[in-house]
Amino acid sequence: MTTEGFFISEIRLTGKNKRNASIVLKKGLNVISGASDTGKTYIFQLINYMFGGKDEPKEIDESIGYSTIFLELEK
Repeated sequence: MTTEGFFISEIRLTGKNKRNASIVLKKGLNVISGASDTGKTYIFQLINYMFGGKDEPKEIDESIGYSTIFLELEK
């Protein structure tokens, strides 16, 4: 049986004079949990935008200064 597809292994934000911010995911089910206003929706917005969504992620205080999104895919 052949299985095709990919999974997101990392989402990383970079910016001038900013420390990289990233989330690393594993193959299979990944659960992102946390209290309100901790970035869960922002992560969804980043993924949606990188896969062709027309709306840029809404700016949150923690995103100020970041200018580039990297989305790493693995097979």
